[in-house]
Amino acid sequence: MLNDMDEKVNSNNIYPFEFNNGQNHKDVKYTVTNDGYIIMFLKNEIIMGLKETNSVTTLNYDEEQLKETKNTETINFFKILLKNSLPDVEIIGEGEGDEKKNYFDFDVPDEEVIDVPTYSQIRYKGIYHGIDLCFDFNNGELDYKFILHQGTNPEIINMTFEGIDNIKLDRDKNAEVNIKECKLSVLKSSAYQSYSEINIEVASEFKIEENSLYIDVGHYDKTLPLVIKSALSYFTYMRGESDSMEYIIENDSIENIEANEVTNSSDIMSDSQGDLPVEEQKESMNKGENDERELNVLDRGHHKKPDIEDVYNIITNPRYGLAEIKREVRAIERNVKETICRLEARNREIQCKLDCIIACMNCKRKFALTTGRVRRECRIANLFINIRNNSRTPVELEIRRKNICNDKCRVCTICITVGPCSCREVIFRNIPDTYEVEIRGVTEDVRIRVTEVCCGDNGSSRPIRLCRIPDPS
Repeated sequence: MLNDMDEKVNSNNIYPFEFNNGQNHKDVKYTVTNDGYIIMFLKNEIIMGLKETNSVTTLNYDEEQLKETKNTETINFFKILLKNSLPDVEIIGEGEGDEKKNYFDFDVPDEEVIDVPTYSQIRYKGIYHGIDLCFDFNNGELDYKFILHQGTNPEIINMTFEGIDNIKLDRDKNAEVNIKECKLSVLKSSAYQSYSEINIEVASEFKIEENSLYIDVGHYDKTLPLVIKSALSYFTYMRGESDSMEYIIENDSIENIEANEVTNSSDIMSDSQGDLPVEEQKESMNKGENDERELNVLDRGHHKKPDIEDVYNIITNPRYGLAEIKREVRAIERNVKETICRLEARNREIQCKLDCIIACMNCKRKFALTTGRVRRECRIANLFINIRNNSRTPVELEIRRKNICNDKCRVCTICITVGPCSCREVIFRNIPDTYEVEIRGVTEDVRIRVTEVCCGDNGSSRPIRLCRIPDPS
């Protein structure tokens, strides 16, 4: 799925489609962002970035080896081109939410973008002659539907994928798009027409030519509007090439790392292996000690540590050549390094919290909520401050920010008003290595969440602890 956050979309308070009011490139009209992906909606194309999550293998490493690691987390970008679409298409946001987003540059206070609206749905009005295209979220999936007005030919619809490995139809007629270690499923299309407030189903299915996706529609009444709908479902593909052995690392503390065997099948995200039915797969895996182990690890609740016998079985397995063994070793090293980077980030987060507490103890003149002084390794980051007012009256807050590294930098003050029973988000761009943010006017009905997001390829984020400092007066 596109992530847990999306399950809340279209509830009373979440509006994922953010209008571009100058905070992004001018060609981008709307965006949807989350920890696992980013979606940019342009006039005649859609750009998606999917976060790659790798499976990891089990081994023990000493302290020196843990230091020589790098984060290998990547985001895979690709395009969905709406071929033959009209150049003057208009993208409209529908279902505007009460929440507004604000963007501030930490070093250049004058360059700010405030009151950015968010919407629950967007519509490409006239993407083709007589056709509208709508996007919204439903149960964690990005739904889309083509609305064809009277007399419109659905054969003109063409969605071409660029930057992918391949696209194919699975046994359920879903379009399966593979992008490196990620997989995007375009769920089987469904079509209907409304007659006297009754939806009449129309036969439809996908047709693939190279990397282009077409919609083949059966017989329907051309005097009535036609709706063709589907959804995009994303999940990470766990490196399941033929006969690959994968493990997942589990850590119960900073010192202890335990690796558990996960799968030896060709695709752990599906219930098939090749074209065999599930029952035939189980019968084939009952033959021999090696196959018996493969059957056991299909049970995700049944884990065991790999031992010398497991390694021996891999090396002596006739299906494994020297090239496959080297590939497995490289995957082990790469994935273990990724997990160690997460542990190091956890240690850095603890150190930052300690720095925050010490800094707050030294700032005796401050009151209300403050982030204190926070240090990190990344030199470029953005600070997100989410403010929610649960009271029935407006709340006026004063946000003071200062670059501690630069003594000549004056304190910049921003005053905002949060309406009753609403929320606002303030974004500081390009925050320095060491900074200080203080929020004044906070009452018991105000809830604040602060998150620091590093810029760059990995885009890691961490929450900032808030400390309440009493006024000495």
